[in-house]
Amino acid sequence: MFMGPTPNLMIKELYNMSSFGGTTTFEKRRGESESKFSKDEEMKFKIQARCARLFAEWLADQLGQPADEKEAYAKKMVGLSMSKDALETIKNQAIADVAQNKGDLSDHVLETILNEKLAEAEKQLLAD
Repeated sequence: MFMGPTPNLMIKELYNMSSFGGTTTFEKRRGESESKFSKDEEMKFKIQARCARLFAEWLADQLGQPADEKEAYAKKMVGLSMSKDALETIKNQAIADVAQNKGDLSDHVLETILNEKLAEAEKQLLAD
């Protein structure tokens, strides 16, 4: 009759390798996955913030804003990039700003330019 450890005890011991001072493959993979997720989220945030700035600078030029107002407008849009639906929020703000300034940019044009600025921001940050 077999008198060694029970299968459940063996599995538990393999999962919890702390008695040997090591970590399991699962724990390593989980740590790597969490690290990658964190880095991806940070990059997404940076891309959205850069996109907001590029788009705001372009839009300020289109609306004929002076340089000092252009910088303040860019900061405002970067602040919007921190919201949950950042690009949608930025687009809606731009639509409202164009309407308020009696601009002649369509919603479609604004969305197209915003997407172009998103691609430009991603390219810039990934090149760094």
